[in-house]
Order: sequence, then structure tokens, then C-alpha cells
Amino acid sequence: MFKYLGIIIDDKLNFKQMINYTISQITTKIHILKRNVKYLNEQTTYRVVNAIIYSVMNYGIEIYYNITSQKYINQLNKLFDNTLRLINKSNTLAEIKKKYNIMTPYQRYVYFTSIWIYKSIKSNEKYFKITQFMYTTRYQSKLKQMFFKFSSGKKSIFGDGVKVFYQLPLDITKEESLKAFKTRLKKYILELNQ
Repeated sequence: MFKYLGIIIDDKLNFKQMINYTISQITTKIHILKRNVKYLNEQTTYRVVNAIIYSVMNYGIEIYYNITSQKYINQLNKLFDNTLRLINKSNTLAEIKKKYNIMTPYQRYVYFTSIWIYKSIKSNEKYFKITQFMYTTRYQSKLKQMFFKFSSGKKSIFGDGVKVFYQLPLDITKEESLKAFKTRLKKYILELNQ
């Protein structure tokens, strides 16, 4: 096991240590905030949660989320619900999410995976093989699905991540600027999962 740019990589590539570390960090920060939230108003609490908790959840989510087991996903979802309760105890979780446009862990996975693939396509880096079609198709050029022997590869950003990207509406994936892509992507994800 070793750490590279904050991502904990283990010999089985199941990112168990990475998600354990993420869950541990989020749990600690929630406990600290619980003791101090009485001194903060709702808006400030949201900003603090966004800055110190959601930033931890976001980091590397496109790598670890889809590969890890359901047990850890359930823990992450439970912690996410706890953050919503920190922001406002009187409203329902759905109301708080809608008020602040807060994405669930799964929505964050889709969001950051799509951004990573979008940037990869736009850059000159050759992370993906691109198939060019001579005839008109929905996608004039398409990322080639790679073959993986192991499930960790199939569930990775190069396997299922590509599927996530191609489930987005074509007009969003064809956006020219990254800023416009991010804005439309977030709006689409939030509307889809209301």
C-alpha cells in the first residue's frame, strides 16, 4: 500500500484503505462540527460543511466510489445524511439538498467522473482510445470501451466511468468550454435525481 497525491493505493486495487480513510476523516469532522454548530447560522454551517467535509468526500471519488463495496457506500451515504442534518435539523433532507443544490455521493461520483473524462478528451493526453466513425452516428467519435480481465478494471473510470459519461445528453458532452460543461452537468444531475 502507498499514497500518491492523497490517493491510497493498495495491492488489490479495491481502494478499501482510501474509503476507510475518507470515512474516518468525515466522521471526525462531523463530530467536531456537532459540538460547534449551535454557534453558527444555517448559511454559515452549509459553507463550513461544504468546505471541510464535502471537499474530503469529493477528493478521489471518481476513483474509489464505484470500486468499493456496498458496505462502504452505505456508510458514506449515512454520513452524507448526517451532514444535511447538521445544516438544518427542522427541514427534511430532500428540502436541504434542494435549497443548497447539494449532490449526493453518487451524484458527486457522476459529476467528477464526467469532468475527468471531459478534460481527458479535450486535452492531448491519450488516456482513452477514440474510435472515429466514417458515417453519421450519435457520436462522431467515441471512446473505445477497454477490455478488463478483473472487476476492478471494469468498475474503474476507464470502464464504468466511460458508460457514465455516455449516458449524459449529447449536447452537454459537446460543450466547448469546461465552465459551461460543469454548469450544465451539475444542473442535469440535480434535476435527474430530485
